[in-house]
Amino acid sequence: MREFERGLQRRWEQIWQRCKAKNLNVLPEDQAQVYRQQIFMGGLVMFAQPVVDLRTGTVRSVEALARLRMPDGTIVAPGSFLPLLGYAELDHVFRQGLDQALKWLITWNAQELALDVSINLSPSTLFNPDCPAWVDGALRHHGLAPHRLSIELLETETVDSTTQRESIEQLSHLGVRLAMDDLGSGYSSLERLSTLPFDVIKIDQSLVATMYKSPIYVLSFVGALIQLGRDLEREVVVEGLEDEAMVEAVAILGAPFGQGYGLSRPMPPDAVPEWVRGFRLPIQSGHTRTALGALAYHWQFTHLGDPHHPVTDLERCPMTQFLQEHAPQDNDAAKWHARVHSETGDEEASRLLTQWLLRKICL
Repeated sequence: MREFERGLQRRWEQIWQRCKAKNLNVLPEDQAQVYRQQIFMGGLVMFAQPVVDLRTGTVRSVEALARLRMPDGTIVAPGSFLPLLGYAELDHVFRQGLDQALKWLITWNAQELALDVSINLSPSTLFNPDCPAWVDGALRHHGLAPHRLSIELLETETVDSTTQRESIEQLSHLGVRLAMDDLGSGYSSLERLSTLPFDVIKIDQSLVATMYKSPIYVLSFVGALIQLGRDLEREVVVEGLEDEAMVEAVAILGAPFGQGYGLSRPMPPDAVPEWVRGFRLPIQSGHTRTALGALAYHWQFTHLGDPHHPVTDLERCPMTQFLQEHAPQDNDAAKWHARVHSETGDEEASRLLTQWLLRKICL
């Protein structure tokens, strides 16, 4: 009876998620069937996207991301095939992807490259009571310590069943690190984050993607989530960092780790060692080079209630160097900045400087 109830619940979840899905590409059934068959014929390949320490520039881990290689060599993105899969197929993708990702660690260990790996876990797979045993067996088979693996659970999905919560607890007891993926996409509760044993929270890339459209809103929200991570003693990764300015802005806000095209695109695993050896962080601590970074710096101190002064004097303030390098002829901006550094601060000057930076960002 319990197996029947569990199967019924999984089927209901599948129907519900498909009803909620939006903007999915509609494929002819024959093409969808080709994708499904290719998954079971060795077509599943995992690409690696580095997660970078924004404080030191070191690469600590990579995320394993599913791709589908077709017989002609074409690589199919996950959004084109994962939504087509049923629960048994998603279980297969997870187990095969996990095996590939753990093999990477063995190969990189032999090359003296110390990296950890994370992989996404579908909530439907979490329904399967065998899931923790699969993870434990894979780690034992490859002889790897559990803390080398992080499992990412989407914040947009429900984790309400007893089976799912038991699986999460068992994975945590194994020593595997657990990450809440896509925090900030609007569906989770603080109760879930505070009661389930997550080690890492990953800030949603769809939120970060609107940074140029609504800079103040996004910087405020991302800054609050970074602080939430600190308060809950969770590691924070900001996803979707598309360029140097985004990397600089979230680093100034205090994000410890970042991920996105502005740091690295996903790559085949055999390309990772050379990439790591050649990687240099595209930002410099204490040197603000972008208008978005300058706005993050100004916003941060404004919202701490003591903008710029007395954190540093006018001459040593990163904003001073930014204005000298990027707006040497703009006397108004320099005057507003100097007024912000006055004994009592100057709210009107701070507002004008904010508006000036927003115009620079939106150019």
